[in-house]
Amino acid sequence: MAMSKTSCKRDKSILYDSDLEKKSHYHNITNLSLKFSEDITNISRVYEAILERYKKNAKIKDFISVLVFKKVQRLIRLKNKYKKTL
Repeated sequence: MAMSKTSCKRDKSILYDSDLEKKSHYHNITNLSLKFSEDITNISRVYEAILERYKKNAKIKDFISVLVFKKVQRLIRLKNKYKKTL
């Protein structure tokens, strides 16, 4: 059975529990985009994929935004380091 493209997309209303949480995460996405001069669309896609995975597995959700920020930051640094070695 083939899956449609729409079924693969994340439902952002489920991803964020409140408008305040959504603003906080978008603030992090914007900061990462500015800090590393990366496209906000790419940062957002990676950030939200990691956020979704962390939320699914978290028992305590107080520090998810910090953990996701650090993970995305680490991935960007690794990508940039790899690009420099080529």
